[in-house]
Amino acid sequence: MICSGLIPSVAQAQEIQTIKQGSKAPFDGVIYSKEAHAKLVAKLKAAEERAKAERELAVAKAKLEAKSELAKLKIDNEVLRKQLKLTEDASKRKEALLLEQIKERNKVPWYRTQTFAVVLTAVISTGIFVGSAYAYSQISK
Repeated sequence: MICSGLIPSVAQAQEIQTIKQGSKAPFDGVIYSKEAHAKLVAKLKAAEERAKAERELAVAKAKLEAKSELAKLKIDNEVLRKQLKLTEDASKRKEALLLEQIKERNKVPWYRTQTFAVVLTAVISTGIFVGSAYAYSQISK
């Protein structure tokens, strides 16, 4: 019953009674006509329906806001994931470039290797020649 939902103490105390015109009221209170009663009941029903609609609207609004926030979070997550991938890719490229630079720095140019071999050969040959010449001069004496 609508009255019992909105005015539980009145309905539970059973202070609402129908009386006939000319009858004595069983308690002090307010008397109003059946038309006024119908208007009051209609207003109470309308107020209940409005409150129910407002609750449903608030719930729908909260759900929509939650979905919107979730969608924003998903987009933010995807953006961060892509930024992380780009950062990782850039780091890998930078690391590869640094390794290549280190390899280049540590390479001995071909001409230095050949020059070293030629100088070493010349020193050894000179040593052999000088040693041979010294030995020959000793034999000749």
